[in-house]
Amino acid sequence: MKNLLESIGYSHEGDLRVKERHAFTYPEYGTDNPHLMTHHLYVCPEYSEELKRHIIFRDYLRLHPGDRDWYGSVKTLAAKYYPEDIDAYMTAKHPCVREIFCKCGIVY
Repeated sequence: MKNLLESIGYSHEGDLRVKERHAFTYPEYGTDNPHLMTHHLYVCPEYSEELKRHIIFRDYLRLHPGDRDWYGSVKTLAAKYYPEDIDAYMTAKHPCVREIFCKCGIVY
């Protein structure tokens, strides 16, 4: 999987301190694939607890538009204030994520 993603321009960033999750970035601006820059890509093994948490979180947000919109606005502000600092970005959105995790029963 890593080689396939790298062949289309993604760069592997490692697990970013999250067990059983691999992060990929698409750093090449102005390419033929600008749609690849609009999201982060995470790859998890099918059996991983991290994948289960991602799916629970996603499904919760799909059913709760108020929390979905809140999370979206928190992420947008964090990205605006910390566009080059992933640690500050994650710290900024942490309280929101923690609260939503509690609401959907994810042990944090």
